[in-house]
Amino acid sequence: INAFFMNHAEYIQGKTFTIPAGVEKIGYDHVFYNFGTVEFEEFIVADGNKNYKAIDGILYSADGKEMLAIPKGKTFENGVYEIPEGVEFLGMLSFSRNPYIKTVVIPNSLELKFVPSRDPAYTLPGDNGNINPGNNLNIAIYLYTSITNYAVKDDNLHYKSRKGVIYTKDMTSLVAI
Repeated sequence: INAFFMNHAEYIQGKTFTIPAGVEKIGYDHVFYNFGTVEFEEFIVADGNKNYKAIDGILYSADGKEMLAIPKGKTFENGVYEIPEGVEFLGMLSFSRNPYIKTVVIPNSLELKFVPSRDPAYTLPGDNGNINPGNNLNIAIYLYTSITNYAVKDDNLHYKSRKGVIYTKDMTSLVAI
C-alpha cells in the first residue's frame, strides 16, 4: 500500500488502528472524519513508515509539522489538548467527532492562516474543494466536537486569547471563537 484513502470509515472496530509501513500519502479530505467508534483511542504507525508518526496515539506527519487526526475516543486531562510546538498545519476535520476535547491550546508555531477555496493542501485530484473555507483551525474543528475554548501561551508572537477566544496580538482582529 502506498496511498491510503478512506471516507467516513465509521465501522472500523477496535481501540487502535495501524498505518502500515508502506503508506506514503493519506488523503486529507474526510479521511478520518467519523473514523471508528468512540472505543478508538490510538493511531499506531508501523516501524519503517517514513511519512507518519504517532505521538500519544495522535497521528502526525513524520516531521511533526502536520497534526492529521485525533482518535474519536482519545481522552485528555481536564479536556485540554495542547497542540505540540512545531505543528504548522492541521488536517481537515482532524478534531472531528472527538467529544472529549473542551479546550485547544494553539502553539507558537501554528499561524492561523486563511485557507482559500480549493487549497491544494486540502484537495485531491477530482475534488471540488474545501467543505468550509476559513482559517486552518476552523477547517480542522469544523464538525461534531465539544470544543468551547481556545487558548494561546503568553509568549505567542501572533495571538492573544481571552475567555476562550483568539485575537490577533494587537487585539484588533478576532481570529477564532
